[in-house]
Amino acid sequence: MMGITATRAQRRQLERDNAKLPATLREVPRDEWPNPTAPQLRVLRSRDFLVQEFAADGPARVRLSVCRTALAGDRWQDGIAWDDLQRLKRECGYGNADAIEVFPADADVVNVANMRHLWVMAEPVACAWRKTPNVELSGPTAALSPEGPAQRKAKRRAVGPSV
Repeated sequence: MMGITATRAQRRQLERDNAKLPATLREVPRDEWPNPTAPQLRVLRSRDFLVQEFAADGPARVRLSVCRTALAGDRWQDGIAWDDLQRLKRECGYGNADAIEVFPADADVVNVANMRHLWVMAEPVACAWRKTPNVELSGPTAALSPEGPAQRKAKRRAVGPSV
């Protein structure tokens, strides 16, 4: 993994700069980015988090890349809780959308920083937990059966083998 090289003075300045920021995300104007021609759609910052929004391929709408704003040694501080990710997704304006986090196959792992990535989906995710069962889904997920393989297998066992 790559490390971050910062002097003691730079670390202290980062801590002072973080303390001046609000607890909730605010959009960073593009002219304040280190590279205004970067591919990000938006960059949002709070005292504790940095969120970069990127275009994503379907079925996702966008990808949110999240890291903490404090350093721990030569890396960004780790430990972004589920509650933080849910709140940050909402603060980015996607509170009404499902988002997924992918744990790739071992051969595809890229781990160069303490970052988390959420793909905000364009349509509701069919396998997501819902407070209200039988939620009407629209779009491509509407055609999916509410019965999964386990439910179909249990039903076949209860009815007996088919002839």
